[in-house]
Amino acid sequence: MSMIAVFRAIMSMDARDVFPVDMVEQMLKFTPSPEERALLDEHADEIDHLARADRFLFELSKITHYEQRLRTLHYKKKFSIWYMELKPKIISVLEASKEVQRSKRLRKMLEIILAFGNYMNRYHPDWFVCILTLFTFSSLIGANEEMLWDSSCPA
Repeated sequence: MSMIAVFRAIMSMDARDVFPVDMVEQMLKFTPSPEERALLDEHADEIDHLARADRFLFELSKITHYEQRLRTLHYKKKFSIWYMELKPKIISVLEASKEVQRSKRLRKMLEIILAFGNYMNRYHPDWFVCILTLFTFSSLIGANEEMLWDSSCPA
């Protein structure tokens, strides 16, 4: 790959997927330090006499925010890999939550549990538990409805 192709790929954040993730990781490992950049700048007039790797590093050091660009590019490439690994789990969680939301038996069971708890609280005033007044379980699910507290419950 030519230096111009590498330069364009870095500047465009690898829009055409020229670099594999391994290559970006290797480029990050060999990012010139500030001391190395200073040494390369000292020998800028002798660029033709430098080794090929040194010339490559010299040209890359001219890219503004080179290391930040590479780190961002690395994250971008790793993110797509992480997403593809997590996608089946995300889909499973979304489908499970939809099933829970649609389940009439679960809704009925939670209504009974809530009614039983309210019944126990109503007839045992020495317990320091506020009574949650709910007409149906659907008001728990509804985002626009408010839960009403019993007036005997301190604020």
